[in-house]
Amino acid sequence: MTAGAAWNALLARITPRTVDAGECVASVLLAILVAHAIGGDNVAWAAFAGYMVMRGHASETVLRGLLRIVGTVAGGLLALGLAPLVATTWLGSALAMLAVGTLSLYRALTARRSYAWLFFGLTFAMVLLDKIETPSTALDQFVLTRILETVAGTLSCMAVSIVSTYTLRRRWPGERTPPPHEARWHPAAFAHAAQAGIALALLIGVARALALPALAQSAVGVMAVMLVPTQGLGAGGLVPVSVRFVQRFVGCLAGGAMHRC
Repeated sequence: MTAGAAWNALLARITPRTVDAGECVASVLLAILVAHAIGGDNVAWAAFAGYMVMRGHASETVLRGLLRIVGTVAGGLLALGLAPLVATTWLGSALAMLAVGTLSLYRALTARRSYAWLFFGLTFAMVLLDKIETPSTALDQFVLTRILETVAGTLSCMAVSIVSTYTLRRRWPGERTPPPHEARWHPAAFAHAAQAGIALALLIGVARALALPALAQSAVGVMAVMLVPTQGLGAGGLVPVSVRFVQRFVGCLAGGAMHRC
């Protein structure tokens, strides 16, 4: 086989899904480098943003990235102002977590700009739980670090997506994500979001009763498994949430096992 034929055979094996994977790998690696360059304390935040923001076209990636930044900044600023007032009492913390968590997930399920709402609530929950876990934490520095590393990962993802859109994606175009449908009022989604808010509020009790490290990651788990399509909420959402829970549990076990290896 000639070199040209071998090259053509290799190109024939590449699919849009292959490009998807390559973009995510490049984005995460760039996000890690940028986070280290700016002296980030938690590089995982930047890497996570570099992975989650990526979409098949630069226009979608940029919009998703901007929404993530807006949600993170808004949630961080709310936590910066509210956490010192409520973190000293179990009841105040739980009520704040219940209210913000319910609002955030409900809008994440029903709003047009759902991604911003998701990270609004998620950032607030993580900052509040971290403040409860380590009361001596300089809250303003923690919020600033989370915002900077989120921005670093998001901008890295945008850069990779823009370059790919004007190079690789010309040959292997990605699928466009359908625009989200906005619901003015969705009772089933509100009931589902309230369950998530209660679960987040219960984390306050866990934080008070048990000295578990990095409990803020539990808030990520709650929001992740509860974020299901509203079409599946007619019967209460138990089945789709259970499926997401099992998938997350298996994924975390596999990732942890690979890290140990």
